[in-house]
Amino acid sequence: MPDYSNAPLQSIAGQAEREMTAFLHATADLFGEDGASPASEAWLRAMESLDWPCENHEKFFRRVSILAISQLMGGTSRFSAPQTPPVLAFEQVVASYS
Repeated sequence: MPDYSNAPLQSIAGQAEREMTAFLHATADLFGEDGASPASEAWLRAMESLDWPCENHEKFFRRVSILAISQLMGGTSRFSAPQTPPVLAFEQVVASYS
């Protein structure tokens, strides 16, 4: 008989992986490959700063991405943003998820 005890955990990990991957691709489009490390650090810090929900993890990970990009665009990162205004850059990142 298969062991399904870790199936929910695997599903949550898969959701986190997909969201973080999409976030890193979007930030790489904006900031180049040099932005990958600060972006991944911002995403992980954002995830650690939020309370974990009991359900609806997909929306939780989207909140993590929004919080991370807002931190990056707020000047807390170690790399320079392109000459795109922060609001427009944020909209570009959000649009890239569509």
